[in-house]
Amino acid sequence: MSLHILRNFTPFGLVVLIGCSGVGQLSIQEERNQYNDVIHDTGVEQLLTNIVRAHKYESPSFFDVSEVDQTKTLQANLQGGSSNIGAVLPLGALSSTLTATDSPIIKYMPPTSAAYIQQIIQPIDLASFAYFKNSNAPIEPFLRFAFDRLTPAYTDFFRASALISALDSFGAIRVEAPSSDVIEITLTPNGLLRGASPCLGGPANMVVANLWRQLAQIFNQSVLTRTIVLRSPSPSPRPGQSSPRPGSGQSSGPGPGQPSPRARPGQVALTRSALGALRMAEEDEGPDVLFVDRLQADKIRAENLGTDCIREQEFDFYYLPDEKGPPRAKWKKHFELLTSPSSLEERRQELRDLGHRRALIIVEMSATRPSDAYVSIARGGLWYSIFSNDRVSKRNFSLLGNLLLIQARPPSSAPTQTVIGVPTTR
Repeated sequence: MSLHILRNFTPFGLVVLIGCSGVGQLSIQEERNQYNDVIHDTGVEQLLTNIVRAHKYESPSFFDVSEVDQTKTLQANLQGGSSNIGAVLPLGALSSTLTATDSPIIKYMPPTSAAYIQQIIQPIDLASFAYFKNSNAPIEPFLRFAFDRLTPAYTDFFRASALISALDSFGAIRVEAPSSDVIEITLTPNGLLRGASPCLGGPANMVVANLWRQLAQIFNQSVLTRTIVLRSPSPSPRPGQSSPRPGSGQSSGPGPGQPSPRARPGQVALTRSALGALRMAEEDEGPDVLFVDRLQADKIRAENLGTDCIREQEFDFYYLPDEKGPPRAKWKKHFELLTSPSSLEERRQELRDLGHRRALIIVEMSATRPSDAYVSIARGGLWYSIFSNDRVSKRNFSLLGNLLLIQARPPSSAPTQTVIGVPTTR
């Protein structure tokens, strides 16, 4: 009789064993994206929290998920018994239990004092502009977040960034990084895009020639030059490379046969630290990160989308309505100043004034949690969020997050070892 019971219930045992052997594959299928979504969602929530902290002049803090280890246990138990043996109809009972446990081990990595100081004092590599530009990052928001000083004359910052962005919209420039502290902006007028920025007007080759002439003049270059070189004031160590100690005899410069970055010609440009970029949320000269309610946010988005010169896909920040006029008038003035025959000083001052009347990111505030937010957090009795359909704010929010990410320094010591016991029997 025992052989008869074993023969009847062996398939169930095989199912249990097969299920056990497939736990690893099934768990990856079912849970990898879940972990990915949770880590992503909490990461953007942490970034928004730190933007709000910066806005309130509080110190930011970041915790990274450095490791996720997971153990799964699947146990099956089959019990049965029989009575009235020998009868025509034997009596019996059969019961089974199946228990699964999931025990994740998640490691958080708080910022150490050394890593925090690195983020405060270490400027963003100048070459990052080339890398981000070539990955289709928005140019003007990147320059605003990452650069403290871009042009020889400080008041030319917004004019230069607008010119670089306009030239790029025609496909007229190439940005390369020979080293981490040097970038080259080269004019490439062949193959210009004809439909770029209708408000600039005129044949594309003539518009590009005019824009490049102005950019060369800003950087004190000949109008015949084809390349503008920007360099850091001194060589900066690459990520993970420490600066040489005075008197140590070590050099952070290039290898034999390579010119020293200190000797490279070009204009000096100063970049911010990652936390310096985050502090653009502080309201000093202009609201680069704007905190408003939904009604005001909708009005700003609608008035910018109603601009004749550009479509939604063609602008990377919002002009704000104020006593100087609506966004439509500001966009028109923006393009006019790039091609206007007015004096250099007039264009410089007006573009600078416009630069302080725009927002890169709109953070909405509400008393209740919004249901249509890309990311939202609660703090101090209010909800702060970024609207899910706000392409401009979402893109610049991601850009700021990436700038913080590339400045993160690896920990000086190895993480603690995680040991997960594996059962030898099922």
